[in-house]
Amino acid sequence: TLHARYMEDNKRRLDSALISFANIALLALSLFILDRVSDWTCDWWSKTCADASRLMLTAYIGIGIWIGFHAYRLFRDRGQLAVAMATGELWKEMLRLLGVYGELARTMNIHELPKVIGQVKATWNNNKLDNNIPDNNKKED
Repeated sequence: TLHARYMEDNKRRLDSALISFANIALLALSLFILDRVSDWTCDWWSKTCADASRLMLTAYIGIGIWIGFHAYRLFRDRGQLAVAMATGELWKEMLRLLGVYGELARTMNIHELPKVIGQVKATWNNNKLDNNIPDNNKKED
């Protein structure tokens, strides 16, 4: 029936509410790992490395707060199960992107780097950060 189809479409959209954050969440995860590596390798003897580590810390905490805010909005609007499902879908999308970027890095030649950066920018611009979270403040006519 039409009602069942709309319910299924709505469920699919609800599951993908945080997917648009996959690129930036992958960046935050990469910065976190790089920060931990620098803590063990060079923070103790290099001021530049320690400063870069603080910058990475600020960046990934800021990204985490941003994603957490949107997850809280989703929780407030839809509940705990919706956040759990959307978080699972976010992790799946991050793993998919990790595979895509890994394959791209494996097959890349150095002279193709500007073209690859353009492709990443295009992917980044296609993911709008707020496009999947419902806004309950909109007035309906």
